[in-house]
Amino acid sequence: MSASSEAQQPLALTGRVRSAARSTARDYSVLAKIVRESGLLRRRYGYYWTRLVLTVAAFGAVWAG
Repeated sequence: MSASSEAQQPLALTGRVRSAARSTARDYSVLAKIVRESGLLRRRYGYYWTRLVLTVAAFGAVWAG
């Protein structure tokens, strides 16, 4: 390989990395929109309270013996 081709290679790779980064960002934004619209990020307060109460009850049962 000559010195000039070695100097050119990082520039070509940089372009590929940038286009891959744009593609990844676009894929993520599409996926994030689908997840939000599906309601998968909504808080589930009933689930949280149930888990909390059951955990405290289990801890109390183990502690009481």
